[in-house]
Amino acid sequence: MSLDVYLHNATMCEECCATLNSEHWVEVFTANVTHNLAPMAEAANLYNYLWRPDEIGIEEAHQLAPLLAAGLKRLLNAPEHHENYTPENGWGSYVVLVDFIRAYLKACDENPGAIITVSR
Repeated sequence: MSLDVYLHNATMCEECCATLNSEHWVEVFTANVTHNLAPMAEAANLYNYLWRPDEIGIEEAHQLAPLLAAGLKRLLNAPEHHENYTPENGWGSYVVLVDFIRAYLKACDENPGAIITVSR
């Protein structure tokens, strides 16, 4: 099982300038990470931002970007601590989580108005 994250740019109706429903959104980023890394994400205070942004009022990439940056900094400043949360079954690692967050943060920075959706 994994967490899938998506960034979508909403498209506007050319006639009335209303935002079209989600079936007309353009996907600009997608990534996934194993649920086995949830404890490591929690230790870096990233779990809710990654797994449950919809439940804490984060809807757009510009809202998430500074939170991801802060969490990434916490991970990078204490690798030994976070590596203690490496899954025993071998599915996932510190490097996998760091790479996932780096890619997600880059996409958020490049698409600040993108709408965030997750599938868990």
